[in-house]
Amino acid sequence: MRIAGAARRVASTVIALGVAAGALVAGPTSAAQASIGTGRIQLCAQGNYAAYLTMSSPTGAWESVQSPDVAPGSCATWNIVRDSRYTVINVFGKYNTKSGSFWIYGLDTKPDLYGYKLAARGTTADGGRVVRLPNV
Repeated sequence: MRIAGAARRVASTVIALGVAAGALVAGPTSAAQASIGTGRIQLCAQGNYAAYLTMSSPTGAWESVQSPDVAPGSCATWNIVRDSRYTVINVFGKYNTKSGSFWIYGLDTKPDLYGYKLAARGTTADGGRVVRLPNV
C-alpha cells in the first residue's frame, strides 16, 4: 500500500509538471515573441515614450535613415539597411512632455549575419534603456 501511494504521488507530480511545462511552451505569443530573420530588426516601445531607430545610410556616408516612430505598447519590424560592411544602428526615445529625443542605445552589426529584437523600456525621466530580447 505505501509503495502504491508513493507511486501515485510521484505520477501525479510528473503529470502536473508536464502540464505546466506544456503551458509555458504553448503560451500566448505576440509580435515581440516571434523570431526575427537575418537582416531584420524589431523595435518594441515598452516604456512610457515612443521610440525610433536610425541606421547608417546604404551609401556609407555620415548620413542615416530614420524609422517611423513606434508608439508605446507596440512593435515594428524593418529590414536592416545594408551599409558597406557594418550597419550602425541607434535607438532614440521621444520625450512625452516636450519636443526632442534622447539617445538610448547603439550597435554595429553585419546585417547578413544577424537579426535583432530590441525593447525600449523605462521612462523619459530615467533616460530609458534598451534590452536585447532573445531572437528565438
